[in-house]
Amino acid sequence: MSLRIVVVLPSFHPIIGGVEIYGLNFCKELVHNGHEVHVLTPDRIMGRRLAPSNETIEGINVHRIKTLFDLSYRIKLWPSLKGKIKDIAPDIVHVYSHDSYSWLALSACRESRIPLLLTTYGPFNSQNERNRISTMALTVYDTYVAPTILRNATRVNVRYPELIEWLLKIGVGREVVSLEPSCITPEYLLEGDGEQFKESLGLTTAKIILYLGRITRQKGVHNLIKAAELVHKDIPGIELVLMGPRDTHFELGDLPSWIHIVPPTTSATAERNAIAAADLFVMPSRFEGFSQAVLKALAQGKRVIVTSVGGLPFEVDYGKYGKLVQYGAIESLGKAMVEHFRNPPHLDVGEIKKYASKFTYKENTKRIQSQYLEILNH
Repeated sequence: MSLRIVVVLPSFHPIIGGVEIYGLNFCKELVHNGHEVHVLTPDRIMGRRLAPSNETIEGINVHRIKTLFDLSYRIKLWPSLKGKIKDIAPDIVHVYSHDSYSWLALSACRESRIPLLLTTYGPFNSQNERNRISTMALTVYDTYVAPTILRNATRVNVRYPELIEWLLKIGVGREVVSLEPSCITPEYLLEGDGEQFKESLGLTTAKIILYLGRITRQKGVHNLIKAAELVHKDIPGIELVLMGPRDTHFELGDLPSWIHIVPPTTSATAERNAIAAADLFVMPSRFEGFSQAVLKALAQGKRVIVTSVGGLPFEVDYGKYGKLVQYGAIESLGKAMVEHFRNPPHLDVGEIKKYASKFTYKENTKRIQSQYLEILNH
């Protein structure tokens, strides 16, 4: 059964990031399965105006909605979203994150009697590391706005199981909640060429600690740098590689020569090679719904160190496939990294790769399509 599906995303290709990569690959899989897919996304992301307003990317109909107010990634106003949903007249609308734009989508769906599936990443205040005013505003939103949106969605998906309890507390019925973890493409399960990556940086004999993702404060990169300094004092030949798009507002200061910033890439081969070169993969984030970067590392058979926040504990099977440390605990993170190099853990690479292979877009999309059909046939 072919469906007309609207997917609402806070950001989309060509912006590089977890939400954007997931959205592109998920929608490509929907198109591959014979559906008509329309992505609605703002035309301004973090101050960058994107064009054209309408285009087709690998079969996906992309509509960039005019943004009237763009204060931040989360705080923006694109009011014509509601009208665009009505114009497309889809069979179903799937909104990612319960930001303020989800209210417009919900309103359009209720007026046009279109079912709405909403995927949430959890309370916004748990994702925040800002000033007091921002924290208060997000707390108010979590308390008074989010519950109304989530209770009125036809179904709600979550990135990790612990969010189910939060939804039950705010009045969402358990029968409408499902798990929707993030995914990787099959290319990441192929063996990477670590030597090629090392040679490109001139680090053929180095021991590499790798971080892959946005280079921002929320990702805890500042904490990783401080913890890596502790490791560098104890373990000879350590090099820290930070690979990803850099937030221009995030000041790193003067970095020593053993810390390298590598530009982001959309090439699975390049990322796979970087991960294969790593002796240790670290995700020090303040919040992660379900990290694609960590999943890519597991797909290369790497044991990882992650902060015990958001969906990261679930992603590493609560410590089975990765070491958990508290966010912001720089000394603990440093000690965990030193211990990894002094006493390398025994890794069953095949088992780790098999675990990662469960999280693919093909299987994930099958599950979500079943949800769509269940909703429409209810």
